Amino acid sequence: MKHEGAEHVRRSITRHPFVAILPGESLIEYLDLVDRLAGELRPRSLLQWDALYTIANAMWQKQRRQRFTAAKLTSAMFDPEQPAYDEAMVLNATLHILLNETEEREIEQTLGRLSKNLRDCLLRECPPGKFKRSKAWARAMARNIEKELLPAARRFGQPPAEVLMARSAGTMSDETFIRDLETEERLDARIDRAYARFFKLRAIEDQTTFTELRRSFLSGVDRTSARAKRSTPRGARA
Repeated sequence: MKHEGAEHVRRSITRHPFVAILPGESLIEYLDLVDRLAGELRPRSLLQWDALYTIANAMWQKQRRQRFTAAKLTSAMFDPEQPAYDEAMVLNATLHILLNETEEREIEQTLGRLSKNLRDCLLRECPPGKFKRSKAWARAMARNIEKELLPAARRFGQPPAEVLMARSAGTMSDETFIRDLETEERLDARIDRAYARFFKLRAIEDQTTFTELRRSFLSGVDRTSARAKRSTPRGARA
């Protein structure tokens, strides 16, 4: 920050953020947002800073809702009960986990993320009782996924955009979609009000500054006139 008082504000926010920073969010990104707004609006008083934070927090919450939506869709891609379930993505993730996992309990939890059909197929080809160690069992299932299941899941390539959109729509209900739109409108209205308040405060400050300058100027004129009168001979005044 290069504007006046901003470094003090940055230190204050770092200790006590003006918005809750949730796990997975970045305080640095929030501070960058405040930086950009401050560089654009140039707040000069505490009240103007307060209006700026209201704008920043509403914008941050809009971004947060987008991240929540993306996270929800990603979670649905790994849930066999959801329309957005992505078999190829889940198999690819399972493959990499099995290549590094050796604990039987963790392996079983990983298999639990697969659909019932995929899990039954994998256990039929690689029954746990066939292997002396869980590591060998995990490697065998990883090979089966890599050689058999994953190629089968990818045989038709990437689904068309219309299919992917339909899967997403199946995850996001109409009620959720409408609620998101209403929340977006409320946040936009909050930004508009804070923006108007900021410039109202700026106008009041500028008007006050102008009045003070005008008063100072008139006082200077009055003093100059008084000195001129005192320095003018009486005969010249007449």
